[in-house]
Amino acid sequence: MTQKKQHPDAPPIPAEDISPQMQEANDVIDEGAPMPPEEAAVVVRRAYGYWLLTLFIVFTGSLVSASWYGWKLFQTNAGRLDSLMATQHTDQRTLSESLKDTQGKLAQLNEQLTAQEKKTGAQLAQTQTETQQATKALQGRLTAVEKNLAGIQNRLGQGERAWKAAEIGFLLTRAQERLSIAQDPAGAAVALKLADQRLAALALPQTLPVRAAISDALVGLRKADDFDAVGMALSLRRAAENISNWPLIGTQPESTATAPKVATAAEGTASNSSATEPWYIRWPQFVWHPVSEWFSRQFTLTRSDEPVKASARVSDDRETRLWLTAVREGLLSRDMHRLMPSIVEAQEWIAQHYATDAPDVHHTLAELKRTQDFYAGRQWPSFAPIFKAWAAAGIENTAPTAPHTPEVQP
Repeated sequence: MTQKKQHPDAPPIPAEDISPQMQEANDVIDEGAPMPPEEAAVVVRRAYGYWLLTLFIVFTGSLVSASWYGWKLFQTNAGRLDSLMATQHTDQRTLSESLKDTQGKLAQLNEQLTAQEKKTGAQLAQTQTETQQATKALQGRLTAVEKNLAGIQNRLGQGERAWKAAEIGFLLTRAQERLSIAQDPAGAAVALKLADQRLAALALPQTLPVRAAISDALVGLRKADDFDAVGMALSLRRAAENISNWPLIGTQPESTATAPKVATAAEGTASNSSATEPWYIRWPQFVWHPVSEWFSRQFTLTRSDEPVKASARVSDDRETRLWLTAVREGLLSRDMHRLMPSIVEAQEWIAQHYATDAPDVHHTLAELKRTQDFYAGRQWPSFAPIFKAWAAAGIENTAPTAPHTPEVQP
């Protein structure tokens, strides 16, 4: 193959138009003999043709491969789409059938609910009607019960009032009995106070005169019973304990005062001397000493030096104690029927057997006289105003009236 040399007057080819193949051809030409420009152009064109053919073959193969791959992918996607469409149609058919069944069930449930609502409405209406009727019946029965209860309360109130009135009348009568029969002003005052409390509980205006009369009677009872009976009883008890020291009639009061002194001195001397003696001497003296004292107390010396028998003195003292005890019991029990005779008998007995000028005897007689004067001269208040005001109040004769309300049956 011959290479044409380039004409020396031909224009040069630009560098950017020279391809690698042309550069290689130029190099070959340069290595040998110089080539003309026409041959060089042919060589270049042939190199371009080879490359264009290679590019076309490659492009065509790539296009065919891409087309084949795309067709296979299309077929695969089409199959998938068909299966998906078939599944979707099946699901839609199943869903539509389920919806139809559900709609049928809902329709049945709606019908049942409508029927139940109608039935419930009828039952509610019937229940309301029955409730209204029962409420009206209960209201009527409640009204009847209230009327009956009011009647019972009225009856009970009147019965309680009659009971309180009877109790007040009994207390007033009891106060009169305690004062007139038992001569017990304290018991009569207690009964009057209880009656006044019952009258205050009634809270009626017609009882005010009765309460005023009771207050006046209580003031009179306090004045009539202004005596210390307990203190007088204690004083008489102390006097009864000292009766053995009272001088009898015809005896010297001084002898009774000097005798204990002598006896005391003798006892002191005997005790001092016996303290130094041996035991076999002190023992008989210790045994005989109480006996000798008892014998010495049984005799009393008089002016004529005549001894009084022990039995007479003991019996007199015992009788005096009995009369003073009777007076004390009459004072404490407020038994005037026993008190006044006991005071008279005690005064007469003491005046007959004891020396009245002795201080203890004189004091005892004065106490008995004061007691006798008080109980003999006191005046009891009259309860006639109380009973008159009670009768004028008209409470005791009120009788309860039974109400004419019918009984309510359950």
